[in-house]
Parts: sequence; structure tokens; C-alpha cells
Amino acid sequence: MPALPPSLKLLVCLDDQPTPYKHDPFLLTKTTHRDHYDQTRERHGAKYTPESGDLFDVLLFNDSNQITETTISNIAMRRRTITNTHNPWITPNLNCGLLNGVHRQRLLQQGKIVEGVIDVDEVIKEGLENWEVMCFNEVRHSYHVELISTNQKKIS
Repeated sequence: MPALPPSLKLLVCLDDQPTPYKHDPFLLTKTTHRDHYDQTRERHGAKYTPESGDLFDVLLFNDSNQITETTISNIAMRRRTITNTHNPWITPNLNCGLLNGVHRQRLLQQGKIVEGVIDVDEVIKEGLENWEVMCFNEVRHSYHVELISTNQKKIS
């Protein structure tokens, strides 16, 4: 994947349908069989090399409305605060259904993230803008994204 300019705001939207982790073993293993991920990206128009205003990735959730990962990375989320105090970065539990990435394991071991459940309805109720999202994988390492609603996507 090509490097992205550090100044580029990376936009991620919440998927509009659950990911069938229980029914697709390829979603829990690193593999080249990426049909679901690719179809999700295509459905939302996500681009690997976005320009300003383009959607970069899609945040996935399971049948229980628990956030899991994006199509290309593991994630951690935390609530924004008005004060300078920081809430912990929470990465979804493995039993939510997600790939247990190497970078995710490293961040857990270092104590930089903790496991938990992130409920889609809670995120929506509190407002997408009230959540910080950090993505990470072995290719891009850690990077921050802005979570937007599906109807905020740029129309090409």
C-alpha cells in the first residue's frame, strides 16, 4: 500500500450491515480470501489511496451490534473528553469476531490498549464525533481516522 500524506484526514464510515463472522471462517484468519472485505469497501466506495474528502475505510460490526475492525486494520476507540483526562483505548474482544493482528497483540502487551466491547448503538447515541478511532496493522502501524456517518461520504 502506498504511503499517505500525514496531513490527509482519513475518513472511515460505519458499515450499514453486520459482518457475518459466525458464518465465514475466512474473516477470522489472515488470508487472501477477502471477498467480504472487498465487497464492503466497494459498496461504500472506500479507496486505498484517498484524496481529500474520499472515504478510506469502513468500520465493521457483528450480528450483536459490537464493533469489530475495519476492512484493513484492527481498531481501538475511546470517548473524547472535555478535560485533558484520557479514557483508555478499547479494542474489541476477540470473541466479538475479528482478526487478532500482530500489531494489536503488541499494543495489548505494551498496555497501550485494553480489550472490551464497543456497542454500535452506544457509539451512535453518543455521536460519532464524540469518539476517537485509532487503526493499526503491520503495514501502516498506528494511525488515527475520523469516524463519519454514511451520508457524509463524498459523492464522486
